[in-house]
Formats: sequence, C-alpha cells, structure tokens
Amino acid sequence: MEENQLESKNLLKRTGSILWKIVVGVSIFIIVAFVVLMCIIIIPLPISVKNAEVNYQTSQIFTREDMDEAIAVVKDEFKGMEYFEGCRMDKIVYDGDEISLRELESLKERNLDYDECILFQTYYTRSKIACFKDSWGPEEGMFIFWLGRKDGGSWKVISSGTGY
Repeated sequence: MEENQLESKNLLKRTGSILWKIVVGVSIFIIVAFVVLMCIIIIPLPISVKNAEVNYQTSQIFTREDMDEAIAVVKDEFKGMEYFEGCRMDKIVYDGDEISLRELESLKERNLDYDECILFQTYYTRSKIACFKDSWGPEEGMFIFWLGRKDGGSWKVISSGTGY
C-alpha cells in the first residue's frame, strides 16, 4: 500500500513538473512574441536607396553630372520621408526633356525663381513588415520628384507626389 502511495506521489510530482515546464515555456514564448511585435510596430524600418537602378535616358538639357547631383537630392529626400519607411527604392528614371521644359514653364507662370527644372520617377517596393505596420500602403509604387535650381546652383525639391 505504501508503495502505491509513493508511486502516486512521484507521478504527481512528475506531472506537476511537466505542467510547470509547459506553463513557463508558453509564458516565455508569449513574452518574446509580444516584444518582437512591439519592436516591429515601434522601431522605424530602414529605407534603402543604395542599389536603385538609374535610367538616365538621353537629354539635350542636362549632363550626367547634373542628373547625378539631382539624383543624390532625390535619394536624400526619399530616405527622409516617413511614408517610405521600410521601402527599397528599386529604380529612378529621368522623366525626359519635354516634361522638364513643360514643368519649368509652369514654375515660371507661378513666379517661382528657378531657371532649370528636372523630374524623376522613383519606383519602390515596401517590405512585408512595412505593409503589416501600414496596411494602407501599397507593396509597390511610383513617386515623382520635381527639382529646381537657379544659375547652376544646388538642386532643391520643389514638389513630390504620385502624379503630374
């Protein structure tokens, strides 16, 4: 009889020990999952522009150096925009001389003091995590940057958006 009671006590100890280990393990998993989720939601995701493919097209107005200077400004602006959190710039495309000249005329009509205007289309991809954080943002998109300068000075972003 004593032997049965001893076995019962040992079985109870082992069962309790196993249940305790399961409770502790599940608790640790829940805490770690919560911490990871909070990090995803709170910590800003990186914005990448370094591997963006550049399509210069041909221009009778701008040299490659002019475009490279403007592209550097576009990349800096892209990296600084909260909307692009978790995005990778895949491609940047010069929008062409005709559109640049048309937009320059538009700037002059609005009395903005620029003598050169250049437009770039940027194509980007949002990471899956960014889409989770901001469910309203598309996974892929295109964004346009209008830049202007006066007397060969520094390029400045005049406007940006998703359309002309």
